[in-house]
Amino acid sequence: MALVKKTIDFPVAKCTIPCMNEDRLLSKKEVLVYLRISMSTLDRILMKEIPYIKLGKRVLFRKSDIDKYLETKKVK
Repeated sequence: MALVKKTIDFPVAKCTIPCMNEDRLLSKKEVLVYLRISMSTLDRILMKEIPYIKLGKRVLFRKSDIDKYLETKKVK
């Protein structure tokens, strides 16, 4: 049982990304975890190519927009 508790306390395990719906808004940090990229990659490339919402200082992305972007990058 102690092993399970340690697994639950691991920061990545607390991430709610796998169970979210398509219209959920993601923060920049959640996008970083979801795509496994750095902040500089997000700022340099993705914010030019993926639509985002700005609420005050917060930048939010729709998960569906991120998934659409990923589909365009698929190599066949």
